[in-house]
Amino acid sequence: MIFTQDELRKFKHDAASLPPLLRIGKQGLTLGVIAEVSRQLEQRGMVKLRLLKSLTQTADRHAIATELAARTSSTLVHVVGSIVILAKKPGREHSAFAKRRVSR
Repeated sequence: MIFTQDELRKFKHDAASLPPLLRIGKQGLTLGVIAEVSRQLEQRGMVKLRLLKSLTQTADRHAIATELAARTSSTLVHVVGSIVILAKKPGREHSAFAKRRVSR
């Protein structure tokens, strides 16, 4: 999924005032973490994460962020320090402008 530079800039701006929603610790990218990040992305479209020191001492934070983006089908917006910002465009069924299907 491709975002324009303006969209990426807006995500960075919006994320600056948000606290991190999730913290990822020494157990790393477990199935539970990936499921929760995916759920938050579906609900919010953007998620801000903090990688704890116990994880970043043993692994590269950029590699972790890239792997998390790939496993959640999202876009890595920004990595600064231990903060990771991911974004995902909503699917057709999640779009605010999608028409509701009516069963007859």
